[in-house]
Order: sequence, then C-alpha cells, then structure tokens
Amino acid sequence: MTDKIVKINDARESIALGNHPLGDVMAFIAGMNSGDIYQLITPFYPAPLIEKAQEAGCAAWSQKLSPEQFNNFLCKI
Repeated sequence: MTDKIVKINDARESIALGNHPLGDVMAFIAGMNSGDIYQLITPFYPAPLIEKAQEAGCAAWSQKLSPEQFNNFLCKI
C-alpha cells in the first residue's frame, strides 16, 4: 500500500502556527489518479477535512499513533 502514496504532508507544525491544510489537501487530491493515496499527518483527527475528502471521492482511514499524531490516508476512488 505504501507504494501508492503519492504525497506525505506533515501538517503538525503548520497547524500549530494556526494554519489549516484543507485548501492544499483538496487542491492536491483533485489531481490524483484512482488508487493514489495522500498521507496527512496531524496532531488530532481532522473530521471536517476527512468528510470533505470523502465528498470529493476519496476513501479515508486514520491511525492514531500517539495523542499528538494521527496518520490520515485519503485514497482517490
């Protein structure tokens, strides 16, 4: 599965500075091919972003690695 990851975005520092990755994530996944995976690393489960990605045609799943790190995967269907 990791060979299908086309982008890894560790957004923890950006989020800590008050930025939100939604716009960048949505722009990137719009250009992905079917089966491509976008990995987003966040300090929490990003429910609204996951919902938007699903509405845009992605399957999504997350792994909680620690209280401060979630690996979120968005796969273009």
